Formats: sequence, structure tokens, C-alpha cells
Amino acid sequence: MQEDDFSWWKRRIEISRQLFDVIRIDHFAGFVKNYMVPSGTANASSGRWIRGPGRKLTDALKTVLGNTPVIADDFGNRALMPGVKKLLAKSGWLDTRILMLAFDGDPANENLPHNYSGHPSVVYVGTHDNDTIAGYFRDKTDYELAYLYEYLNIDNQEQIPDALIRCAYASTADIAIIQMQDLLKLGNEARMNAPSTVGNNWRWRLTQEPLAENRRAWIRNLAAVYHR
Repeated sequence: MQEDDFSWWKRRIEISRQLFDVIRIDHFAGFVKNYMVPSGTANASSGRWIRGPGRKLTDALKTVLGNTPVIADDFGNRALMPGVKKLLAKSGWLDTRILMLAFDGDPANENLPHNYSGHPSVVYVGTHDNDTIAGYFRDKTDYELAYLYEYLNIDNQEQIPDALIRCAYASTADIAIIQMQDLLKLGNEARMNAPSTVGNNWRWRLTQEPLAENRRAWIRNLAAVYHR
């Protein structure tokens, strides 16, 4: 792809610009390193890590992106993170923060809002690959949730969905993205995708039944209060 100046990538980005206001690049770590498996092998045990295109690719994409914002999914193999963070900083694209992964009890967790740096960022409560808020925290004990309760100034599980949504809106992230399932407070029956599984993913659909008026008013108020 580098030999033809990443023409396939450029075409894809140009089409994406026509369809979307924001482009999200999944598995951004692959720009730094890839795990290559020889064609025809029975399994991945004979694979090896190879260097990715890095800045050559990000610079090529910038020639066709115009002003379209890019969200980089910068999670992945922790061994790759220094290189991923360095490339992301050079690209200027939005990094990703996930509140659902923030409350492990470590106040230095990069997903906690007080640790967001000056780099452009987008905050999710959870992405399409995570459970819903209600589903994820349902089986957690009060001991496991103690730090979350303290951080969000709440005292029971029923309060978690709205408290996390408010936390995302109140953060300094440039963009806050909330799944509709979480706005509706649905359980894991409405989960979008369970990675490494097949057969039951991407099936949840929003029906025509609207959000209750008081719920819509609450969301509008959050957007006004936090200038979203």
C-alpha cells in the first residue's frame, strides 16, 4: 500500500467523509505494529510482530481528510502503547477514554476525567464492544464499587447510569458519546457486540417508542449545563 502512496486508504477516507461528520479508526495500534501470520498456516502461533506504516500513513490520510475530525481507538496491547501514544500525539487526532474502565481503584487511571490531558479526546461511557452500564455493573459488589461510589458521589447501583453519563458530559473531553442503550438504562440483553463471539451481535434495534419527556428534558439540560 505504501508503494502506491496508500491509494486504497485515501479512497476509503474520501468516501467516509461523504457519509460521516466524524471518522473513527478502530485498532489504531495497527498503525504502529501488526501481527503477521504467513498465508496457509494452520494457526497463528507462527506469526510475528512487524512494524506498521506509522506516520507515513497518518500523513497520507491528512491529505484527503480536510477538516473531518478523526477518533483513534488507541487501546490495545499495552506493550505497544508508548508508540501508539507518540503517533497519536503527532497526528493530532482525538484519543479515546472509556469511563466504564476507569474505576479500578487507581486514581492515576487514564480514563478518569481528572487525568485527561490537553490532547484532544472523546469520552465514551462504553463503546459498542462493552456491555451496557446496567449490565456491566450489575454483578459488582459494593466493595468493588466503593471507589466509583466515592468518585461519583453516589451510594447505590441504581444511580450509576445517570451519574456516569453526567460525568462524561462534565469532563473536559472534546466530544462525549453515550450509547442509546445506556440512555434507556437497558441491561446486557441490549448489548451491541461481544468481541470474539458470533451469532448474536449487532442485533439490538431502537424501536419507535420515544424517550419519556422527562428523560429528554434531563438530557437537554445536561447539554446546556455542560455546554455540549
